[in-house]
Amino acid sequence: MYHGRLYPNLDDLFEKGLVERGSVDKRTNSYALTDAGRDLLRGRIEWLADQAGLDVMEVDHRLANTEPVTKEGDD
Repeated sequence: MYHGRLYPNLDDLFEKGLVERGSVDKRTNSYALTDAGRDLLRGRIEWLADQAGLDVMEVDHRLANTEPVTKEGDD
């Protein structure tokens, strides 16, 4: 159903300036987030954290695979 969408989606993100494209070899591209991509992703994370009633710092810790932040009253 979604086969063949990865590279068109990456091309769209590249055209919007959200990822930069590099070359690994003649057949392989690499992709990395731009500052604009990070800002957009950060905004989405903040929105999702707000919807879930979480503090963004708690989400940051969980995403970084560090020890989860416990809230007062958690045992």
